[in-house]
Amino acid sequence: KNVSVLSSLISGDHIQTALSVAKECKMISTNNVIILKAFIDAETQKPHYACHKSGGNNLQRLEMSETQIPMDYVFATDGKSFTVIRQHFPDVYERLCTRGTVFARMTPDQKEFLIEELQELGYYVGMCGDGANDCGALKAAHAGISLSDAEASVASPFTSKNPNISCVPNLIREGRAALITSFGIFKYMAAYSLTQYLSVLILYEYDSNLTDLQYLYIDLFLITIFAFFFGLTKAYEGELAKRPPNNR
Repeated sequence: KNVSVLSSLISGDHIQTALSVAKECKMISTNNVIILKAFIDAETQKPHYACHKSGGNNLQRLEMSETQIPMDYVFATDGKSFTVIRQHFPDVYERLCTRGTVFARMTPDQKEFLIEELQELGYYVGMCGDGANDCGALKAAHAGISLSDAEASVASPFTSKNPNISCVPNLIREGRAALITSFGIFKYMAAYSLTQYLSVLILYEYDSNLTDLQYLYIDLFLITIFAFFFGLTKAYEGELAKRPPNNR
């Protein structure tokens, strides 16, 4: 199956700052951004949420319906709204996680909650971060990439030498190569064992067998050397394919 890729910007900055950065990075356009606001009414203590379409300096109120919200929309929200949605509106929370592109004013715990929710929905999550407030999310993600040598590198299994996200395609490329190489070596060793087993059976028919020196030669020089060079196979340096390799 082809992969459905979601890209999100999770920041501790103000939502307008995060929206500006996302627009410069071509992650969103000005026409399909829905700002999701949620709050708890001070008088009735009941939770409420509202959708606002972002356009220039004006916010247009929308209803959560297919007639008013376009098909290519993306959500933007802040940390307080994220908590209210998570605690009181589970259906909207799932849509927020899958269609959310900008998450502003997020605390370390909220970042981790977002990563875990995407994992529960069946996504493989990669996280890039460079600060101590990203440690929880980096540790929870399937592939955490630290963009600095500070605190984040301790919690993250991968650390990039360049402080940007250009390392992500390289990590995916190397991971796919490692997966294919592991499966290839396993198939080769299984085929080798079956071949040697059949060879011994054939020799038994002639009241013969391999000598200890022949076994040693096969294991050390034929099999081990080939498997070693098999493991040195480099990743494909071209464009990443949309279809990932089989994981079994």
